[in-house]
Amino acid sequence: MSKYKAMIFDLDGTLLDTIGDISSSINKVMTEFDKPTFCESEIKYFVGSGVNILVEKVIEARALDKGSFMFVKTRYLEIYRANCLLETGPYPGIVDLLEKLEKADIALNVLSNKPDKDTIAVIKHFFPQIKFSNIMGKRQEFPIKPHPDSVEHIIKSLKMSKSEVLYVGDTATDIETAKNAGLISIGVLWGFRDLSELKNAQANFIVSTPEEIYQIIRGN
Repeated sequence: MSKYKAMIFDLDGTLLDTIGDISSSINKVMTEFDKPTFCESEIKYFVGSGVNILVEKVIEARALDKGSFMFVKTRYLEIYRANCLLETGPYPGIVDLLEKLEKADIALNVLSNKPDKDTIAVIKHFFPQIKFSNIMGKRQEFPIKPHPDSVEHIIKSLKMSKSEVLYVGDTATDIETAKNAGLISIGVLWGFRDLSELKNAQANFIVSTPEEIYQIIRGN
């Protein structure tokens, strides 16, 4: 029997490959401003810390007036919410991993800096067969990751000790979140960042495939 009883997963870059829809939505806004569009590799380094930081980085990169922040944010969210299912999908092996973890009685949780409404919508769309204990995006009552308050809230709801919970994500922000909450972290290499970032952030485990996460749970 595994010593781990629960897992908290990041969303973008960990469970779902969302970069195509995020990038195309940002680029539609750039087109409205007659500004050059971004490639996906650029947008990958803008995401992970919530929509406000994403918009701030876009404005800075394209030298837009800082007073345009609310317009850019509002337009981006309008466009993204209308198009967030076009290119997005689970990474290979993720559905199989979640199903195996569920069968092993591991409590599954999602924690994202994406707005709560959007987080819940995409999880319910892409993983309708999976029972999650908690699905949390950015909520007003909690600071965004890497602040640990939202993680603490999830752990409290699970009524488990921190030693029984693993945190999984693809960025330094995720690894810092785990550290700040006192959790063991798993960094994944299929997401939006590279090996050096996860190493520098001192992830406890670094994996290349979802199957490796299952082996960690099994203690292999």
